[in-house]
Amino acid sequence: QVELAQEPVVPLCEWGCGIWSGLDSRTGSVLTLSETGLMDLGISFDDWMDAWSRGVNLWHDIVVVEERSLINPFTKQPMTTKLVVGVRGTPYVAGRE
Repeated sequence: QVELAQEPVVPLCEWGCGIWSGLDSRTGSVLTLSETGLMDLGISFDDWMDAWSRGVNLWHDIVVVEERSLINPFTKQPMTTKLVVGVRGTPYVAGRE
């Protein structure tokens, strides 16, 4: 569990699925918080906002998705689904630039 109160992190966006984006207020880097911890995306807030304003799908840049085949429990037919299995980035270390 990450204690955000001890880190210089400003929440930016709640994506759902227990995933948040935030800003390291010391370095200006965009971070992602999920059950795997706090990750540094290696992108500045300015670049992140620029990508967003150009219509880039930031969700796809943040998460790792896997396609899985399974049997639909209601129809008993095969189906394919996509699952978020992780987030991108490197483990966050406060104050690292």
